[in-house]
Amino acid sequence: MLCFEPIQLMQVDQQLQELRNHDAVIPPELNDEYRRLFRLIGRSGLRHTASWSSILTQPEILLLGHYLLEESETSGMEPLAAIILVRLDYEVLRLLYRRSQDYYRDLRFQGALQYFRTDRRMGELFYQAYGYPWEGYLSSVISNNLAAYVNSIAGAGNYATEEGYANRLKSMGILSDTLLYRECSIRFITVCNGTEYLRLGANELTSMLSDQSIEIRISTLKNMLRNLDTFQLRSFFPVLELMLGQAGNPGNRVHKETMSALTSEEADKYILWLNQYRIIRILKDQERSSFWLSYVKQCTVHSREELGIVLFQFKDFTVIEFASPNRAAYFYDNQYMVEVVNEGMEASSGEEILEDWLHQHTEWSAQGEHKNHWRKAHRDNWQTDMREYIFQRNSGLP
Repeated sequence: MLCFEPIQLMQVDQQLQELRNHDAVIPPELNDEYRRLFRLIGRSGLRHTASWSSILTQPEILLLGHYLLEESETSGMEPLAAIILVRLDYEVLRLLYRRSQDYYRDLRFQGALQYFRTDRRMGELFYQAYGYPWEGYLSSVISNNLAAYVNSIAGAGNYATEEGYANRLKSMGILSDTLLYRECSIRFITVCNGTEYLRLGANELTSMLSDQSIEIRISTLKNMLRNLDTFQLRSFFPVLELMLGQAGNPGNRVHKETMSALTSEEADKYILWLNQYRIIRILKDQERSSFWLSYVKQCTVHSREELGIVLFQFKDFTVIEFASPNRAAYFYDNQYMVEVVNEGMEASSGEEILEDWLHQHTEWSAQGEHKNHWRKAHRDNWQTDMREYIFQRNSGLP
């Protein structure tokens, strides 16, 4: 590396003085003269760090910071970063932090931050000014994860209301006219409380999610499962449809990504939500939907929209309910489903055809004396009869 002798150092200092006018007004933005000067200073090596840190004025230190951010990928930047660290104060930190909020995805900015990675004073100043760790901030910038990191902090504790979240961002020094603030505002729906979801409503939340990434949609789903009960989740079926496309289809890529992202507790609640969706979407009418919603924790629910049916699989038997309330429900032993009924379902092309096939080709009893196979119309006290039958089968009673 080229190192300046004292005489050369004086010459560069003289050039610096010539840049300053008689009022010592430093240009607010970098110009070509200062770029050339900083390039020379960078070539002078680390041994002149103390000299340059004393010669440069505070406004020039800020210009040097701008230069470092612009040229971080070129050689000779380490001496410039060392000068900045000697003169490190809140103004320099504010410059770096303010720029990060619009340019944190810029590789040049990420490269510039590497020079300050292990500086203890930078960490102390940052925490005092903004209330969260410099190490976390720096790591999230370098990993292109800054918005998610800031969002997780702003949404923690009691800040999950819209007003509290905005105040927390402000206390962290996040300015409202920056890219980072806009991205965090979008991510608010991944950390807000249940009251905020209810305030937004299904249509507004669906609209907000429509242009977002799968990652944000899944994060929102996880947060909804944590903050809404199963009854409240029924109001958000449009969100479920948007997020999962073919909702609940095990072959769907989004469904697989969602399931792998959920904790065991979240997955259980999600399955309940999905079961509610299947029941209400197919059966629609309140009477039958309400009846089967009371069993969602006792059975596995599947739906075949092309056949207009919902299947309720209990431990030893399965119930087939049709979309039309005028069609009876069929109860079959699970083994019989595998051996006989599934074949008929695959060969059928609609609700009416399947019901006719079941009526003509399977074993069932209208009176219920056939323990394993039963056909029950939705008339009279059908709910009472079905409950008694389900209880009897689940209890193993003869």
